[in-house]
Amino acid sequence: MLAVLEADRARVLEITHQIIQLQRAIAALRDEQVAAQQRLDSYIYPVLTLPNEITSEIFVHFLPPEPGLPEVNSRLSPTRLTHVCRKWRAVAVATPALWKGLRVIVPPSLGRDLKGLASLADMCLQRSGYCPLSIEFYGSMGNTDRDDNLLSTLLSYPKRLQYLKLDLCPPQSLPQIDSPMALLQSLELILFLESQLDEIASWNMPKLRDVMLSNEASLKAVLPWGQLTSLSFHRINPNLCLPVLRKTSNLLFCTLNFTGRIYMAYTGSGIINLPALTSLVIRMDGGENFATGILTDLVVPALQQLEVPESLLGRDPINLLTSFISKSGCTLRRLFITSRQMHKHKVKVKDEQYRAACPSVVDFSSMADFLFTFDPTDSDDSGAEDSDREELSDSENDSGDSGSGSE
Repeated sequence: MLAVLEADRARVLEITHQIIQLQRAIAALRDEQVAAQQRLDSYIYPVLTLPNEITSEIFVHFLPPEPGLPEVNSRLSPTRLTHVCRKWRAVAVATPALWKGLRVIVPPSLGRDLKGLASLADMCLQRSGYCPLSIEFYGSMGNTDRDDNLLSTLLSYPKRLQYLKLDLCPPQSLPQIDSPMALLQSLELILFLESQLDEIASWNMPKLRDVMLSNEASLKAVLPWGQLTSLSFHRINPNLCLPVLRKTSNLLFCTLNFTGRIYMAYTGSGIINLPALTSLVIRMDGGENFATGILTDLVVPALQQLEVPESLLGRDPINLLTSFISKSGCTLRRLFITSRQMHKHKVKVKDEQYRAACPSVVDFSSMADFLFTFDPTDSDDSGAEDSDREELSDSENDSGDSGSGSE
């Protein structure tokens, strides 16, 4: 028994000695840790030595180039800069220019809670200080109730709005805005129901100059047409949009994009005078001829730039174009002909003919969409059709000749 006790005493002394050695080793490691940490703390990364003003300017270049806007919850959101270190967070939060532009895209999932997205957007807008705001909002089917709350958050600073784009899905509606939008210069509306326009009539936009409207419902918007200098229509019926132009006497730039659906043919709306218009762009994706005749109703004495599809110029493009220029009394400087009508891989109207018909044009260009058309009333084309039939007959009779065939 005594031998066992003696062995335990010896073991206790041995363990105590080992503990003392380990404690000394731990103390030495801690001293080394402190020294290493002090060296790390004393090192200043070169990027952190920059003045806050320069760092702030670098942060601003992190944003997408204008006119692009950062999506509020994407990898290009300025909130990413606040997750690097304390200094970067402080600089980013104190840089209003980082937060003055927002793009909000509502996710399609019905179960997605948008409260967090609304809170994030509100936080960004608060950080924007007194900067003019640029906001884009894209709604989503099915999330309408919560979308309305999010939209109200985005429009809670109307006095600082400078650019606003709203893509609303039915049955979303616009919130009531009582304060004047004193800085708003550019507005884009993509609407599907006239009921979505109930509040626009009450919006006070004294500086509004640039408007883009898409879909017929947008045409019912009550806007200060007389003060606009730039107007674009997209996916619009020509019979509905041109009467709106009667109210835009100060218009300088106009884009008419008839696309997306097959419309009834243009029926005419009478002469429309646009005395200040300098640039007119007309596009008809798909090469449809439903808008033929629009130019005959426009009088644009100040026009300098024209982009028009050749299909809109009818069967005699040169005659219609010269008639349009003569009637308007304009001095056209730039002409861009799109959707060139072609037959047998050749344009029906040569570039030289356009240049000769428009001697004032110094910049002429064209683009063929490879639209192979055939006009049976055209005698030249009729002869070409006979030639095609002969070539086809020859190729059938001499299938072994690699050089024969129809184009």
